[in-house]
Amino acid sequence: MQKREPERTCIACRKKGDKSLFLKVVLNKNGEVKIERDAKLDGRGAYICKNIDCAKACKKNRALNRVFKTNISEEIYGEILNEYEN
Repeated sequence: MQKREPERTCIACRKKGDKSLFLKVVLNKNGEVKIERDAKLDGRGAYICKNIDCAKACKKNRALNRVFKTNISEEIYGEILNEYEN
């Protein structure tokens, strides 16, 4: 029996898929929010599709605030948008 890979869900559009299709944002124990680029960061994760429309929807709807149940600064949303522009 093959092991099933877990699916991730975009917090903006609710699309499901493999984690390679998403950008991961992590809230760590210290309350810091970081974008996971290479390393595996510890903490609560949220996933956003790798397209600019989902990033804009995430910012507009303040989706990270809802998922992490805390106030997320505009700087973090700006960093996410910059990831999609690069």
